[in-house]
Amino acid sequence: MVDVDSIYGPSNYMRASDLPPKPVTYVIEDVEVRVFDGVQKLVLTFKGERKRLILNKTNAAALAALYGRDSELWKGKEVTLVKRLITTSDGQQVMSIRVVRPGAAHEEPPHEKVA
Repeated sequence: MVDVDSIYGPSNYMRASDLPPKPVTYVIEDVEVRVFDGVQKLVLTFKGERKRLILNKTNAAALAALYGRDSELWKGKEVTLVKRLITTSDGQQVMSIRVVRPGAAHEEPPHEKVA
């Protein structure tokens, strides 16, 4: 087995493998817009956490549903991150990070299919 970090080095951004098995709750410290491969994405910084989270559309929509569409209003709010097994549009199963309402991690489905 080859450790990904041994090839590419450690990342400044969270991966599902960075999360513990149980849900973890963070406080959002900052939200910024970053460009990755020509695409704008929101990036969260958490209090007390070195790694940041790049939001995909699913997680951005979850935060908007929780705290409003203005990402500036997310600062200081709690967010819980969980690992979820998802099926990608090409049929691969991968572990992903999902944003859930604090205290609601047990309510979320353990597996989802992404179109």
